[in-house]
Parts: sequence; C-alpha cells; structure tokens
Amino acid sequence: MDKEKDILRRLQRLEEEVFAGGRQDSLVPQGVDLSAQDLESEPSLETTMGQVANAMKGIRAHYREDDHVVVQAILHQQTSQMDIQTTSLHTLREEENDQDIVAMCSVLASPQRIAILRLLSEKALSSGQLSQGMDLAGGHLHHHLRDLKAKGFVDKQVDRSYKLTRFGLNAYLTVAALNRRGRYTSMEEMRHDQ
Repeated sequence: MDKEKDILRRLQRLEEEVFAGGRQDSLVPQGVDLSAQDLESEPSLETTMGQVANAMKGIRAHYREDDHVVVQAILHQQTSQMDIQTTSLHTLREEENDQDIVAMCSVLASPQRIAILRLLSEKALSSGQLSQGMDLAGGHLHHHLRDLKAKGFVDKQVDRSYKLTRFGLNAYLTVAALNRRGRYTSMEEMRHDQ
C-alpha cells in the first residue's frame, strides 16, 4: 500500500506542476491520503523513473494520437524549484515561427556563448572574470554577452556581474542534454550497424 500511495503522491505532484494546480479529471482517486509521513524511504531512481514513465501516459492522453509530445522537467538545486514544460509537434507547427526558432538557436550556435553559459551556470561573474576564464578580449566578450542578454539567457546584476537567468540555465541544460542524447544515439546506431 505504501508503494501505491507513493506513486499516487508523485502523480499528484506531477499533475499539479504540469497542469498548474491540478486537473478536474485527475488520475489520483478522490479521498486518498497521500501524506508522505508513512513512507519509510525514498524509492530508487529506477523505480521513480518507471513511475514517471507511467505518469507520462496520463499526459499523453491530452494530445492528439498522431502527435509527438515532449515533456521536459528540470529539477533545480533546491528541491522546491522545478521547471516543467510540455509541448508537441502539432503545437509547434501551429504556434511557432521557424524564424524565431532559428534566431534562438543562432544565439546558442557560438562556442564562446556556450562557454559563457557554462561558466555562469556555476556562479555570477563580472565581465573581467569571464574574460579571464575564456581568454576573450573585452569587445568580443561584450558582443556575446549583449546577444545572450537580448534573448534572455543572462542578466546584468546591480553589482555589474552577469548571472545566468533561469531560462538561460534551462536552455543550457536542454542543449547539453540534446548533445549528449545525440552522442549516445550515434554510438548505439554504430553498434547496430556492425
């Protein structure tokens, strides 16, 4: 029973995050006490991932059958901070402009800008600290910072240091995860071809 409660509690939290306050047709039965007080220990990562995979089936039900759906969750250092984004290929086709996507990607297409995001993901830095960390001259660095700031990836603080925005951190993690996924997918394809 504890395992069931844990699964339902996680599903409820996922619904609250994804659907901003829950759903009218929640998959969690009414009247079930989901307090975590009687759960003795945290489940393994494998168990949790299995539960998330099952919860994704509930999310999938809200999209067209012939659609591809992406659910992205970023858990920040503080466990209370989480960003969850869902979108689908159909939604992108209907609502997004390809030129806007190209403009966003072009900002991230620079090795110097990716390096800036990586450095700022650790802590806020002044332009002098960034310049030293990257071996980039002032004018070139400010050009990259201006472009990152214009797209909302970084912010300039009152103390004139630069800080990665939450959006910037999410973008950096997303691009890095896509790169990692592509690298592993390519390795898998090479193994199958042999």
